[in-house]
Amino acid sequence: MKRKIITVVTGLVGIILMMSFTIQQEHFHSGIYGVLGSILLVGAYVSAHYEAWREHDRRVRHVTITLAVLCVLLVALNLVEQFMVDCNN
Repeated sequence: MKRKIITVVTGLVGIILMMSFTIQQEHFHSGIYGVLGSILLVGAYVSAHYEAWREHDRRVRHVTITLAVLCVLLVALNLVEQFMVDCNN
């Protein structure tokens, strides 16, 4: 029961922190909170489906990889945006 509560709280905190990703004035913007939120969200999903992950459940692994790729995409967009702003200044 304690693990389930920790997993839910971790997932909620991850989602809240990921909300720092925004599009402002034609630029994609976030800080360390968005990156941390992405990591927490993937960690919460793996924690919630840990038994299936250990048993190499194909669906759980596919969803985990897809979620991780989407989070990496958010982080990559943030880095590109930061690079573009630095080049314009």
